[in-house]
Amino acid sequence: MDMAFAKLTDQNIMVFAMSKEHIDFREVTKLGYTELELPTPDTAERQSCWEYYAKSYTLAQDIDMLEMATKFLFTPGKISDALKHARSLSVMAQETEISRDKLFKGCYNQMSSELTQKATKLKANFGFEDIVMNPSQRETLEHAIDQMNFRKQVYENWNYTGLTFPRSLTSM
Repeated sequence: MDMAFAKLTDQNIMVFAMSKEHIDFREVTKLGYTELELPTPDTAERQSCWEYYAKSYTLAQDIDMLEMATKFLFTPGKISDALKHARSLSVMAQETEISRDKLFKGCYNQMSSELTQKATKLKANFGFEDIVMNPSQRETLEHAIDQMNFRKQVYENWNYTGLTFPRSLTSM
């Protein structure tokens, strides 16, 4: 990497590098550089991206862009790729519009490319409804699942993090 940077910068070629790990470029090159972090868009920004990229596709009526933005913490590129993959799946199934199921498969395809480096997907033989437990435990688990699924909407759209509570409530 050091050699590549040196050869490119010697030719006055601007270099952009991305990494999941932090790299101290001061050690790689003697030239000045600017570090720029591009965070994942928030829920509202992702929803806008979903709406923007979905304009050129025919989507089923039951697709909710807020749900897509909340469930999938994608960058704009991944949103575009998920829609392209979903359209391919729809075309192969000879469907004229992208169904909710195909769009979710397109999204899961984007996620699985990263996950294959870290884990192996196993097909479940049973679902959540097959788990035997008492009703209060099931309700507690369902609430926990809902909190995970809708946390971004609550914190970002409803501004839950900006709320302040009276001292008497926080000390309980």
